[in-house]
Amino acid sequence: MTMTERPLKPGEAKEGGIGAGFYGEACVFFLSSVSTGSPCDLAGLQDDDQILEIDGIPASKLREADVLRLLRGPVGSKVQLKILSGFGLEQVVDLERIDISTNSIPHQYLEADGPLHFAPANSELLARTSHWRQ
Repeated sequence: MTMTERPLKPGEAKEGGIGAGFYGEACVFFLSSVSTGSPCDLAGLQDDDQILEIDGIPASKLREADVLRLLRGPVGSKVQLKILSGFGLEQVVDLERIDISTNSIPHQYLEADGPLHFAPANSELLARTSHWRQ
């Protein structure tokens, strides 16, 4: 267990994610830091793909906190994204959330320059991280 994780209560599922972060504002959001081998990567999603809907909810009705809450969920649960790719193609993908704790990520992704930016917090890293990480 990492220092930021809390013990699970009986019957509580571990929180998971889709293996990507996001950025955006004013109800327009884009994927970022798509990790190799993650559900997003396996579905063919890429950095800068626009999130149009999450579980049928238009992104235009969501705030940043809503997007974070909807992308995360119990490991093994599903989330549906409607995406507009950088090539102008719309697609709907069903993703199964995976364990995204630092213990489950290969060491190469723990470096400050890795796609997930899971590294001990320091001022240099915080200065280079300008948006939420998933």
